[in-house]
Amino acid sequence: MSARVHASDDHTHRTGSPRATVAVLALAAAAAALVLFLDLGRPPLVLSDEAREAAHALEMSRTGALFVPTLDAQPDLAYAAPPLGTWLRALGVRVFGENELAVRFPSALAAWATVLLVVWFGARRLDDPVAGLLGGVILLATLGFVGPHMARSADLDALLVFWVTAGLLAGFLYVETGGSAAVAAAAVSFAAALMTKSAAALIPVPALLLHAAVRRRLGEILTDWRAWTAAVAAVIPIAVFLIMRERLTPGYLAAALGGAARLGTAVDGHAGPWTYYWVELVHNGLFFPWLLVLPLSLAPVWLDAPRRRFVGYGVLAVATQLLVLTLARTKSWWYPAPIYPVAALACGVGLSTFVRRAWAAGPLDRIVGVGAAAALFLLVPIGTIRSTRDDPAQIFPFRRIEWFEMQWRTHLSTVRPSLPPGARLWIIGGDNVAEPLFYAEAMHLASPPMVVSDPSRVRVGDYLATCNPERLGPFEAQFTLTDVLRGGCATVVVTAPRGTDVHP
Repeated sequence: MSARVHASDDHTHRTGSPRATVAVLALAAAAAALVLFLDLGRPPLVLSDEAREAAHALEMSRTGALFVPTLDAQPDLAYAAPPLGTWLRALGVRVFGENELAVRFPSALAAWATVLLVVWFGARRLDDPVAGLLGGVILLATLGFVGPHMARSADLDALLVFWVTAGLLAGFLYVETGGSAAVAAAAVSFAAALMTKSAAALIPVPALLLHAAVRRRLGEILTDWRAWTAAVAAVIPIAVFLIMRERLTPGYLAAALGGAARLGTAVDGHAGPWTYYWVELVHNGLFFPWLLVLPLSLAPVWLDAPRRRFVGYGVLAVATQLLVLTLARTKSWWYPAPIYPVAALACGVGLSTFVRRAWAAGPLDRIVGVGAAAALFLLVPIGTIRSTRDDPAQIFPFRRIEWFEMQWRTHLSTVRPSLPPGARLWIIGGDNVAEPLFYAEAMHLASPPMVVSDPSRVRVGDYLATCNPERLGPFEAQFTLTDVLRGGCATVVVTAPRGTDVHP
């Protein structure tokens, strides 16, 4: 891209003070570490997606099978996600052991890095340390970012958010400056995002193209060999993986394409009206009040071209991604997560400029500006207080069918002393066998635990465990079962075939 095109954009190249950047980064790093890492391993596995990721990572760390995730020692053919997230969690298991901290640490680390990236970009690239710090604070105060399925969960979304944020910020710099480093950073970021959650990584791309069109540089970018080289480089890793995985487990491509079909069909019943994301982000508080602040952030920055362009880019990125997600038939409350970091920074830029100009205007304007900003931030703790004081199942839209499964860790740790050496433990199959498999394997309960649905596979002396006692029915019809521990969950021992006299 020619230097002539960007000669008028010298202000975009300016960078903030290194000393101020280091100061706000240190402050944000400490605050983010406290929010994201404190008691990270204390809660049990919550959602079925988290449990599945945890079980895959644990088994991969033991077997070393890097390209085909397994569940119950069998290839998990229904799992179509690329392997980068599982690799990182398996590494976490090797470092921290077989526990919740190990499988959640990559997500928390990615979220921590995302906060620092937002702060750094605001302080260094936008020359506004206050805006960067505010952006980081807003991100940490976003329930959709720090809540379940995200920063403190063993899911893929926090990793995806980090890579997408890096790609969006690098792409913005490339459109604005045409720098080779920016296009290379964008290529690496989107390659990693594709290796984390495949097609979901491409949802933010239209925002980049639209921003380039608004800046009247789309034609030049489309003829820039570096942009095409970056696009090919980003696709090569995922293409190689898809070919390898299909050869190892035929039918994988069909499953992966089925996941990509979420635009046209509601997968697993995850449907909703066109207002679905408005309700989740605003009414349910996942990105409130910041989604309302974002368009208002354009007002105080209209005289400052670099900041105005970035806030406009943030609004564009949010609007395009929400439009794509709204048009898709499959909807889930964590899908908008990639919009939070860029939107948080755009809000930080608007608030920073608003307060700075109000402070410079006069005493009354200082009171109004600081008071308005303070009142806005007083809204932030409401959601956080609710999430800590109330039942989390009432704050986040968990499926109730999964909620009872959070009892597995307590149940298995309690029943562990009652299992004799060499006992055969079966997990009765249900909607989420990954969670009990993870805990049973991590606790090294006797022989490796196995999943069973067919009573004919069970023999006298075997142990059966379930957190849905109704599933014991078929086994009770064929065997006499004796309770080992029964509560919300149950573990029983098979004592005899049904109809056989049992004497104490």
